[in-house]
Amino acid sequence: LCQIINLHNHLDNPIILCNSTMSSRKQIKLIKQINKALKNPHLYNDEELITLKQKRAKFLDLQRRFNLEQQGGFGN
Repeated sequence: LCQIINLHNHLDNPIILCNSTMSSRKQIKLIKQINKALKNPHLYNDEELITLKQKRAKFLDLQRRFNLEQQGGFGN
């Protein structure tokens, strides 16, 4: 499983970081949480926004690869 690390920025907003070895459901949940956080960019500094966007891209890629693997090479 994954150990979620909750960091907080200067306004005490959580930044969620996680390993890539987690279930697809948890990845989807984290993507939704990151998207929600990115709707309020004024709450985060530039470095935190970069980290959030990188993690979102990573989880989206992992989700795409998981779908390809589960569907025998046919993605959706």
